[in-house]
Amino acid sequence: MLQVKQLTKTFSRQKNDFDAVHEVNFEINAGDFCVLTGPSGCGKSTFFHMICGITKPDSGEIIFDGQNIEKDSAHKWAARRATDISYVLQGDSLLSNFTVLENICLPHQLSAKSVDLKEKALEILRQFGDVTDLRGNGNGIFQLAKAGFGILLGNSHQQAAAGLRVE
Repeated sequence: MLQVKQLTKTFSRQKNDFDAVHEVNFEINAGDFCVLTGPSGCGKSTFFHMICGITKPDSGEIIFDGQNIEKDSAHKWAARRATDISYVLQGDSLLSNFTVLENICLPHQLSAKSVDLKEKALEILRQFGDVTDLRGNGNGIFQLAKAGFGILLGNSHQQAAAGLRVE
């Protein structure tokens, strides 16, 4: 479980301080999906950067599996991002020279976990169901797994990118 308690991050712009994130409380359990929405500049990226250890909070707590982790070393955060905590960026985060299946397998290949990557990736893809290609064919993401992601439409890029971190 990931818990955030009273998380705050303050920035200065033109000699004025402002809270990009102000006393946020949040909780998500293992296996849950979460979508955070809001207007540009409201602190979504700052919040995610803090819970992934990219940006240090000014105050508050980040608790992962019962341990307070916001003051962990950069090395511990990097290891945690490779195995436990991550998110799908709103922009394109897929590698264009890889297939959908290869994009999903890549983070798992970089971790020390021993799993059947192809089978695990196909299991992840099953969670997203059918997609449509550029020709309007509902071939399903399973057939597209071996194709380049450039033929995916709509939110299918983000569905495929979400597979990068589903475990």
